[in-house]
Amino acid sequence: MVVGACPRCSKSLPDLDIPPLFCPYCGTKIRGSSTPYPHSNLHTTAEFQPHSIPDSSTADEKVPENIGGYKLGALLGSGGMGQVYEANSLSSNETVAVKLLSTRLSSSPISLERFRQEGRLASQISHPLCVFVYAADTENGRPYIVMERMPGNTLKDYVEKKGTLPVQESIQLILDVIDGLREAHRLGFIHRDVKPSNCFLTKDGRVKIGDFGLSRSLTRDGSLTQTGAFLGTVLYASPEQIKGEPVDFSSDVYSVSATLYFLLTGRAPFQQDNMTAALAQVISEDAPPIRRFRKEIPKNLESILARGLERDRDRRFPDLEELRAALVALIPGSMRTAGFSVKIGAFILDDIFVELALIQPCSYFIHDYVNGFLLNISKLLIFFLYFALCEWRFGGTPGKRIFRLRVCRNNSTEAPSFTAILLRTAIFCLMIGFEFWEHSVLGESTNAVRAERFFYFLWVVVGLLLLYLPMRSRLHRGLHDRLSKTCVLRLPPRTYEVRLYSSKEDRLRTLPPLPQNFQFDLKPYVLHRGDEGPTEGEWTVLGEDKMLGRNLLFHIQPKTNELNPQRRSLQRTARLRLLNSGELNQNGKSYCWSAYIAPSGAPLSDIATTKHRLPWSETRLIVEQLVDELLEARKDGTLPSSLNLDQVWLQHDGRMQLLDFPVKSYREKEIPTVNDGIHLVRQAICLALQGDIAKLEKETDIEAPIPSHARTMIQNSLIDSREESLLNLKKMLVETRNQPQRVNTSMRLFQICLMGAFLSIGLLTMFSTAGLYTVMLVAAREHLQSASEDMLRAMRHPERHPEWRKDPEVQKFLASNSARKDVEELLNASKLQLDKHRKGLTAIGRFIVSQFRTKAEQEQNLLPHTHLVIEEIERHQAAGEPIKSLIPIEKDWYKLMGLILGIPLTWALLSFAWRGSPSLTLSQIRLVTLKGEPAKRWVYLLRTLAVWLPIGLLLSVSVLFQANYPGWVSSHAFVWWLAFSIIIGYVVHALRNPEQSWLDERLNLILVPK
Repeated sequence: MVVGACPRCSKSLPDLDIPPLFCPYCGTKIRGSSTPYPHSNLHTTAEFQPHSIPDSSTADEKVPENIGGYKLGALLGSGGMGQVYEANSLSSNETVAVKLLSTRLSSSPISLERFRQEGRLASQISHPLCVFVYAADTENGRPYIVMERMPGNTLKDYVEKKGTLPVQESIQLILDVIDGLREAHRLGFIHRDVKPSNCFLTKDGRVKIGDFGLSRSLTRDGSLTQTGAFLGTVLYASPEQIKGEPVDFSSDVYSVSATLYFLLTGRAPFQQDNMTAALAQVISEDAPPIRRFRKEIPKNLESILARGLERDRDRRFPDLEELRAALVALIPGSMRTAGFSVKIGAFILDDIFVELALIQPCSYFIHDYVNGFLLNISKLLIFFLYFALCEWRFGGTPGKRIFRLRVCRNNSTEAPSFTAILLRTAIFCLMIGFEFWEHSVLGESTNAVRAERFFYFLWVVVGLLLLYLPMRSRLHRGLHDRLSKTCVLRLPPRTYEVRLYSSKEDRLRTLPPLPQNFQFDLKPYVLHRGDEGPTEGEWTVLGEDKMLGRNLLFHIQPKTNELNPQRRSLQRTARLRLLNSGELNQNGKSYCWSAYIAPSGAPLSDIATTKHRLPWSETRLIVEQLVDELLEARKDGTLPSSLNLDQVWLQHDGRMQLLDFPVKSYREKEIPTVNDGIHLVRQAICLALQGDIAKLEKETDIEAPIPSHARTMIQNSLIDSREESLLNLKKMLVETRNQPQRVNTSMRLFQICLMGAFLSIGLLTMFSTAGLYTVMLVAAREHLQSASEDMLRAMRHPERHPEWRKDPEVQKFLASNSARKDVEELLNASKLQLDKHRKGLTAIGRFIVSQFRTKAEQEQNLLPHTHLVIEEIERHQAAGEPIKSLIPIEKDWYKLMGLILGIPLTWALLSFAWRGSPSLTLSQIRLVTLKGEPAKRWVYLLRTLAVWLPIGLLLSVSVLFQANYPGWVSSHAFVWWLAFSIIIGYVVHALRNPEQSWLDERLNLILVPK
């Protein structure tokens, strides 16, 4: 039936059998009954509504003693879909959990399909932090799902028993939940029902996220009524779920944030005894700030939770990756103290921004109204407010955020107090305030100027020493950090997005069809294709679990090579998940078989080739996972007896899995098998970086563009062949984890800013000369015209200008009979040239000329104008030229072109002599070839010319047009703006491709960290 519309928001209410209690859009109460609203968009079908959750009578259903090869034991829990029992495998005695569909729902096609879908979806996820599904099938008309048995409590039980958890413990637990859900999201699944009772604690203190739809211990909790069962989901469900809107990954973000809220406070964000009130609050109110319940919660954690619990999903964390990164930053030890160079880089960016965007515009408007002292103070105040407000409100200035820096309390990741921020900023401004002190405040006398220069020099020296010397310590804390008890930490480096694909055909699909003499039968599994292994009676077979629709990889071998018992229970992500195992007899011989979840992706040997080498950032990710797994496998005795690169499989997102056996390849040249882990790591490094392992035995260096710390680490691993070197390699990997693995955008931005600072004078000269050439012509001619007019007027009554009588040079000129004529000729020539030059002025040029004209009109002294006219006339006469000839700036335009072209040529010669540039050196970046060799001097010369010479040529053409074709205003303006646009294009391209520009790509060069 149609209920109608909400009286408050006027939206149509849903068509339900039972009228709703409230509006699902705004939360307005619709009717006064206390009957609980039965509708839920979570796991709801026509056959199964939450209000039909069975009571304890469910236990009276007939339960089989055995099902699917498992002996059922104690009842663990009961829910709307059925019951969950503890069970033991009849073959291996392994303890599992078996979920049975209620007999009441077994006859419903919709409920039956929903139950099967639950098993299929959960079975696709194979992650140590997700509850694993072993099998799903139907026996004697009774559907069942076999899943991992979780012996520990749920997070709900844990909090109810222990109370609210410490901040760091809560973050660590929720990170496990996030990591498990990330695997589901990677496969495209949305959990939809994340809550504390679906998160299970393991024996080692980790957390596993439960399967879809699992509800634990409902019949044993007397307080969980029909409303309570639904409320347990609603309290952690996102607003869009409750409204029935489409959900996405951010819906799980909301539920995870609500679960973390529960761990910290012992209550859900909208904890209510009445479900109607809870539903209304979830969709119409913001979550209460968590510090209302626990004052000691850090403010930055409160901000993270507030964003994760946003009702508007567009303002929420878009995915679990961002939520995880924000939480990891709160863990002590995850961030390290920022180094001196990166702090300087952040300050340079902030200094440029403050100067250009704030100080200069403000100074332009107030400099006519305040004296020099107040102007200095105003600049310093702007600088102070910029740093204080940004660090207080956002944890750092824009420069710091670009370099992933954050201002924190000393020995903590918490934000400092506002008082501490004010203190550190005030001390810092006192140390570097000399930068903004430009105007004299002690007077204009000689002694005052000298005294001010001395004090200014003293300020610079003392300020820089106070800033630099304390930062030389191991923690790189300046005086302002120490006195305010703050520090600047660097956030963990961003994880690089990895996309690994093989150009070759899927290795598993290249296995040949099973031959006719293959007689092994592993029902209920279906076998498709396979091949014999290196030893007699060994087979590698690709098969399928038809019921769950997942691919399996089978390994069949003689019983003498029986599987290690430790391997059966192994659950690390770097190893294939063992699904099942058994024994069989064939032709009087005993064999053992193992069924694994088939790996996705491809082996490293198919991904890394000579035409497609992997960068160091991806290689390091692979090596670190491989070393970790080899060490763990050696510790628990699960290391494969022989190792080959064909056993190192990589998923598309860079995750590595070490197979227990190689999947046969059909390449011409086989990769040799090794017997120890360090040799396998060496092979993996050489293959990933070089695309070939042929040089492994001959060379002790890698021909690849990698950072210096990586080269040192690899050389040590290539030289040292002892098995203990695996531990040393692990140690070096940990020590260099936070070092840059590739040139990223922030490093490139820092280098560009440094380069801009070093080249600023040259660039300013080039662009101002080309852009203001016509302006300079007009200004020079207008000055001559104005001076000539003033002199002619004065020559009519020379007695009114006594300053002339005191100047011998003026008297000598006036004594000439042709003096008036010469001045008139100069005036006429200036007017003629002015008419010509003014045609070449742009709108900006006309504005600049008007400013020059205003300042010239303010000058009242005639004598400088007289000397200007006399000098110009005498210059023409000395050169034997007519007075109407061009002035130097008009006829020497080619010299300006030479100046513009000479600047990039000078830069090229300096880069040749330096073998690089100061900006690259200071930003810790090297230019190397694709083999890792340092770029040669001529390469730097060519590279500099290729970048800057075209700009110089364009600006020279602009001067050429202005000097010879003044009417071509659009042409010379277009050429100038084209040169400027090229520089902007360089910067944008460099930031989008920080490692390799288009020019470097053609020169086979690449930028790498030092």
